[in-house]
Amino acid sequence: MATIRCHTVPQFYLNYFLQSGSNLLWVYDKKYFDIRPQSPVNTTVIGDYYLSEPDDRGEKDQRAEKFLSVIEGWAKPILDRLVNRPNSLVGANKDVLAMFIAFTHCRSPRSVQAIKEISEAGVDYALDQVKEIALDSIEMRKLYERFSQKENNESNLSYDEFIQVMKDPKNGVYTEVNEKYAIGESLLLAEVVHRRIKDLYWHIRIASKGHFFITSDAPVTIFTPLPNNKAIFGGGLELPTVQLTFPLSPRVCLHMDKNPLGQTERADVNYVNEINRRSIYMAERFVISPFRSNRIKNMVEKYSATYKTPKIDAEEIKNMLRKEGLDLRDKLSEGFKEKLDLREHD
Repeated sequence: MATIRCHTVPQFYLNYFLQSGSNLLWVYDKKYFDIRPQSPVNTTVIGDYYLSEPDDRGEKDQRAEKFLSVIEGWAKPILDRLVNRPNSLVGANKDVLAMFIAFTHCRSPRSVQAIKEISEAGVDYALDQVKEIALDSIEMRKLYERFSQKENNESNLSYDEFIQVMKDPKNGVYTEVNEKYAIGESLLLAEVVHRRIKDLYWHIRIASKGHFFITSDAPVTIFTPLPNNKAIFGGGLELPTVQLTFPLSPRVCLHMDKNPLGQTERADVNYVNEINRRSIYMAERFVISPFRSNRIKNMVEKYSATYKTPKIDAEEIKNMLRKEGLDLRDKLSEGFKEKLDLREHD
């Protein structure tokens, strides 16, 4: 079956950032530090990204890709009006737009990577608990006896070997969260994001003459200022200081927060530069601009270190699991064979 080109950012949305009379965008690459003109059809494309692995008949499940296309079809006429007539926000179908924005956020490689990191932190937490259990010799003897009595047990581990595995379960093991699983889990979060977005106040910001908004491969920026000049990128939708920005074109940006005032406003140079800075920081790899700009180039270079950096604090996730009291002792004997199967294959 031929590879299907999946846009992680909808192509029709990228078209909004084309200069008049041009069919090329300027793409800044955090990975290779280069700038290149590129058409929207060839931008933010990953083959078979939303498709499953081939089944026994060589077929791939395309339902996620088709579903995202349906959401795009619903949102496009609404966004077309907003881009051309920013004051039309009052009559826009915000439920559909909130759904589109939620999926645009959750389908991005940046969000998928965050899900992978959360899952990996959970695996590390589980393996750390295995090491703790290995310190209890009585419990270990019981587990080994149950393990040895399981049907279809072909590992033939001696008790000493069993102990060594339990004491150091990460030894010689490489684990990786399946990307298709992470994509599915990320898309499922869109329902929660959709509800949070609908609860925010929606505003339109129009760039002042001579200035322009940019976008990226993670076009929905969630920015939450915290005390002591700190901030959360990508989270904090329930916090009172959260700001969600979604540039719709070089001229128009959708801004959401918990402030009911100021629905449509002219954006000065400081606002435009700040939103562009957040977009560049939030971008996983590609920053997308209608123009080639030294200012954008310098900001991309400044924040290029955010490429491939962790999206979550793994230790914080483990601490959350500890606070919730998640304990593997009762489930370990049931799942240990599956853990060994993972060990053997990976």
